[in-house]
Amino acid sequence: MICCAIANYHPMIGVDLHNGYPLLVPVPLVPLAPHLVFAMVRFGPWWMASSQENLDIKMPPGNAMAKVFDIGMFVPHITFPAMNHVVHMLINTLGSSSQGHFGVSSVQTPKGPLAVALALIVNPQLECGDPCPLPTGFVIAPNTVIAGMTLGDFLAGVFSMAITSAVQFACSKVVDLLYDFGPSLVSKAGKWVGERAGRSFAQVGGHVSSGVGKVLGAIGREFGDLGEMICEGLVRTVRPEILLPIVLTAEVLKKVVSRSLLFSSRAVASAVRGVLSDVVTPLVGRVVAPIISDAAKPVLNEIGKLVLGWITGSPMGYAFGFSVYNKAVSLTDSMAGLPAGSNPIQSFSEWAGHGLADMLEGNAGQEIHDYFEDPFCSPVYPLETPVTVV
Repeated sequence: MICCAIANYHPMIGVDLHNGYPLLVPVPLVPLAPHLVFAMVRFGPWWMASSQENLDIKMPPGNAMAKVFDIGMFVPHITFPAMNHVVHMLINTLGSSSQGHFGVSSVQTPKGPLAVALALIVNPQLECGDPCPLPTGFVIAPNTVIAGMTLGDFLAGVFSMAITSAVQFACSKVVDLLYDFGPSLVSKAGKWVGERAGRSFAQVGGHVSSGVGKVLGAIGREFGDLGEMICEGLVRTVRPEILLPIVLTAEVLKKVVSRSLLFSSRAVASAVRGVLSDVVTPLVGRVVAPIISDAAKPVLNEIGKLVLGWITGSPMGYAFGFSVYNKAVSLTDSMAGLPAGSNPIQSFSEWAGHGLADMLEGNAGQEIHDYFEDPFCSPVYPLETPVTVV
């Protein structure tokens, strides 16, 4: 089947479906709010598909692209304010993804199989969205350079899109699961902090009372000699019935002050521990934590999916050569003969797509097989068929 090759200056337009949060917080929620998106395959701020751009293969619309390319970040997401808050529009723009999965294995470029438009000049793009990426974007790719897509190429692209979407759906569920435990973890953390803080205050109170006692003792020792001299003078000059009450009162005050300080420090420590355990911890766990968790969940969810994407390769791993996903080896050496280090989803998709196409040859699917295998077969469009074949 005849398909136009995709180049870096071809435009993309589509409608991405994201959950909308008009008031920034999760309530109210507008499920699957449509967002207008537009970009170019690789131009200006849309630089992330450069890993699949062949600078030395020139076409009228620009440099030839290899599959699988991802336009990546900075694809504007625009919708009505009643559907989504501008902050979430910006977050969706920063974490955007638009992937082209269709190509022809018979035309190999230095960056991989040549990327082509499935429907002659229109290629469905796997767009970011909730709860998983969907083919709601389209690259418009008129070109005089064409290539023939086989049934195996078509099935490989379908498998690649389906598996990538499933991986992103799993990433979303993992992030949701982590945040579902958020309030419980915060509550337990608050309880732990409260208990530790109470113990610390108790220890501080003990140290304070002990320190005050030592200070008083030091003061007493320092003035001991002076006290004895004063007492000797008092004994000689003051009558016993007057002196004895003064001495007894001083001794009582000494014990009362010491014990009061000790009791006060313990009471304060106990009160602080009680406030932390009975007031602060429940407040944090039952009120503050859910509010923070609910308010931050949409933002953190997008960040979490973005981080998982860099690790697993979905939604943005195709744009980063250093992702674990793109560094992984192919599942087996026999899958479509792809070299070690190639993308595992692409390895499996190529192997499964071409394997299924071979199975259909000579069976009930022979007509479909013949349609794709005919190099001059193209969909019927009111357009002039390109004349240059790669």
